[in-house]
Amino acid sequence: MFRELGDEFNQAQVLINLGDAYAASVARRAAIDARRAALRILSELGHPDAGQLRASLHTLGITGR
Repeated sequence: MFRELGDEFNQAQVLINLGDAYAASVARRAAIDARRAALRILSELGHPDAGQLRASLHTLGITGR
């Protein structure tokens, strides 16, 4: 829905929450993919939350773009 509306920030927030849900269900690959997609959006927006998300991925041993 947010993608269709062009609301990138809220799209990223949904992806972060989806990543959390996947992680809780041990769907690691899906969690990583959702969080990377969120990071890509937040980085493009220049949003300060991108740094926090990048750090959390790094803590998990995952490099993010």
